[in-house]
Parts: sequence; structure tokens; C-alpha cells
Amino acid sequence: MRVLVTGASGFLGGRTARLLVEEHEVVGTGRVFPPSRRRALQEAGVRLRTADLTAADSLRPLLQDVDAVVHCAALSTLWGRRDQLQRINVDASARLARASAE
Repeated sequence: MRVLVTGASGFLGGRTARLLVEEHEVVGTGRVFPPSRRRALQEAGVRLRTADLTAADSLRPLLQDVDAVVHCAALSTLWGRRDQLQRINVDASARLARASAE
């Protein structure tokens, strides 16, 4: 099974991708991959793609030939601007869910 893990550059998504790659083909996405996280994911066998989930045109290519999506991407801060939190955590998630269902 080919699994897309969003937010693989973060703690939760990175750990999820490393666990899933033990039994599945995994593509992990993130906006920015810190060098140590990039190295660990690549060594584990996760294929990495830089992606901005707030850009609608970036979703179709990510979802091509994917059997499942595990959505871990989020802006995880209490101090962010409300509009930014809405755009990333709510709007992008809804857009990803709709695109995944197509």
C-alpha cells in the first residue's frame, strides 16, 4: 500500500512515517525538512516531497497513485494569528479531505 503522510517534517508526522514505512511504501510531505529529520526519514526509506498544503494546485500531484492519507500537518502553536491557524489547520485540511475523496 502506498501511504501519503502529511507533516512528515514534524514530530508526529515524522514518527508516523517511520512506523508505516516498515510495512508500506510511504511518501512524506513537509514545508521544510530540518537536515537531521530529512536524513532520518530517508534512511528509514521514506520518500520525501516538499509541499505547501495551502496551495490548492499542490494537492493533485501528491495524491496521485496514493492508497491512503495520514494527515499530520498542522501549525501547532497557541500564539499564531487566528487567520493563519484557520488557513493552515482548517482550510487546508478540508481541501485535502475533498481532494482525497475525488
